[in-house]
Amino acid sequence: VEYKVVDAGGRVTTSTFTATISPQATPRVVVRNGKNGATITWSPSPTATVKTYEVTLNGRVLCTVSASNRVCTFPTPIGRASDVKVKSIGNDQTVSPLTPAVKLNECARIATIRFDPNSARISKVAEDRLRKIGDLIKKQKFSSLCIIGNTDARRSDRENFSLSYFRATNVYSHLKAYLPAGITATLDYAGEKRPVSSTGTRRGRELNRRVDIGVRP
Repeated sequence: VEYKVVDAGGRVTTSTFTATISPQATPRVVVRNGKNGATITWSPSPTATVKTYEVTLNGRVLCTVSASNRVCTFPTPIGRASDVKVKSIGNDQTVSPLTPAVKLNECARIATIRFDPNSARISKVAEDRLRKIGDLIKKQKFSSLCIIGNTDARRSDRENFSLSYFRATNVYSHLKAYLPAGITATLDYAGEKRPVSSTGTRRGRELNRRVDIGVRP
């Protein structure tokens, strides 16, 4: 940078100096999907006057949090195509105008379908639930599903594997009528190997007779 100084006698002195301008780091927004929904975090804004942050999903406000918090949670996983933005409040500076990267290390469960003992039949209640699940998947624009059949432990391993197969395939055959075109699905058949409760009680067996439906972005 060159500058000139004029003294009282009218003499002009020319000097130069070098200024180094460090670019402000772009704050990064990250969405992590898990079994209990989505967690949105972000790095601090380079602006010192931030008081609060506003988090939106597809234009709808999810959270307004303090500048020191920088965490927002959502009860269901968030798809890759969904538009998540974080804006600082006070100076109206958009922290991240782009959809953040979605990091997912596991198939994030969004729903569970229950079954009667020794049955793979889809009940009317389950059918209504599958329709709502399809609507959620369309809205969030997920690209892939994982469907896992499970049983209680009251039959042989072979019988339970077969029953978990029919439960998973029946759920998928009913669910796909409500899914958007192009979505893929992976089916798994766990038998009694993935219990969520004790198999020694009636309530525990009811909870284990299920199909878990999960999503990937």
